[in-house]
Amino acid sequence: MMRRDYREFYLYDLHVSTTKRNAQLPNMMQIASVFQELKDAGWSMDAQNGDKSLLIGDVSVDADRSILTLLVRVSDKTAPDSVYSNHAEQDFTLLEKNEGQGNDYGAHVLISLEPNADVSNVYLSAIEKVIGVPATYVQRLLSKALHHQYSDQSKQFFAYENQLGQRDQQGELKIEKCCPRIELRGCPSDTFEEDIARGRIHDITLIQERPVTPMGGLAYMHEKSLELKIGIDYGSIGENIAASIGQGLRSKSSEYSRAKIRLKLPDTDKTTTVDVTTNDFSPISSLYIKFFSVSDIFPLLAHSSANIVEHLKEAAIGQFIAMRNFNA
Repeated sequence: MMRRDYREFYLYDLHVSTTKRNAQLPNMMQIASVFQELKDAGWSMDAQNGDKSLLIGDVSVDADRSILTLLVRVSDKTAPDSVYSNHAEQDFTLLEKNEGQGNDYGAHVLISLEPNADVSNVYLSAIEKVIGVPATYVQRLLSKALHHQYSDQSKQFFAYENQLGQRDQQGELKIEKCCPRIELRGCPSDTFEEDIARGRIHDITLIQERPVTPMGGLAYMHEKSLELKIGIDYGSIGENIAASIGQGLRSKSSEYSRAKIRLKLPDTDKTTTVDVTTNDFSPISSLYIKFFSVSDIFPLLAHSSANIVEHLKEAAIGQFIAMRNFNA
């Protein structure tokens, strides 16, 4: 259950990439201008066959502190109507949604305008943990926004001169365009590698996403993913377990994009499943993603807001900058 006076922000490395070779990627300030334009235009995207709608509800650029703040909102038509009560007064209030309405959830997203020191296309980001706005939705919305802008032939966003010096018929350098995409990779918490090293891995499942393909001509049966089970021989494993497992997963990353590690936690009988990416062994689920918290928030918060909540943003930015400086 979410508290009205407390929020957690989970840290991700936001990767800007493209499949086009030798492409010149836009920087985060250029990307921010796209988000602002689409926010002003009221652009949104559907999810889950139209049952949910996602949009960028607000945009704020702090050039002095090099931080972009977004408000990502989700409207969920499948969510139940809200109910409020006061048992002492025997009061019961049901708020029914109107046609086309959904329960609204809003999450603040902080993104550094400065890239990481060692990689020019990676930016530290923090996502407010809000029920109804998972990080996967944030990634889908931001990537879809860039694709939408790229597909608009009247726009010159993501245009650059040909990097190989190729020229057009008039002798001018060719103007190329690329379609950037966003990928979020969780920043591992301090306990991630420790639990991998001190716990005991039962098995690892590699997962390959498959195109939706009907089986036997039946529309209700379709392929979703292909799995490969990996066993662990503790009699042969070395000392740096996390590093060696990461190396093994990377060797299969071209075929399998993610993995599930079934792990018995150290000093307990509990078993958990850890979702990771195979290309860089970063956690997907929030269990092992680094976070910071903001408490004693006032005025109190709701599940969503029409605009960025300034007092929450300011309370979070200080810790976010500290994390960015620590990682620099």
